[in-house]
Amino acid sequence: MLLQRKALVVGLLWIIMLCATLRATRAEDEAISTLERAENVLASSYQAVSEAERVGANVTALLRELNDAGLLLDKAYLEYRSGNPNGSIYFANISYAISLDTMPKATQLKNLTLSEATRRFWLTMVTSSVSIVAVILLSITLWRRFKRWYQPQDQDMIK
Repeated sequence: MLLQRKALVVGLLWIIMLCATLRATRAEDEAISTLERAENVLASSYQAVSEAERVGANVTALLRELNDAGLLLDKAYLEYRSGNPNGSIYFANISYAISLDTMPKATQLKNLTLSEATRRFWLTMVTSSVSIVAVILLSITLWRRFKRWYQPQDQDMIK
């Protein structure tokens, strides 16, 4: 009977340790997947911001947000390495949310900059064309007036 109780206690302790180990393993797996997801979204957001910068957008504010997200992701990795998967998941989720929020802002800023550049191009083209036509017409008008003013004087000199 005593042997059965000892076996039962040892069995229960073994089951508790197994559950704790499985729970810790599950938390570590969740932390790894959360870290990878946050890292992938952060990289995609940096790519979107880079595209916006390439077309001439002012991306300073977006880069600050992504810098904060990167710092939080670093903190998440530190928590994971120190054996705190729950803290790692917490910081990785915050980094993921910031990165995910920044991506549409970068796309919107890129589209706005492109449309503004197109508008500015056409405005410059129209303004330049009108200016060239005005200079040509003014030159012709002034030439004709000068010619009318100069020709009678020239004829008086010939007589």
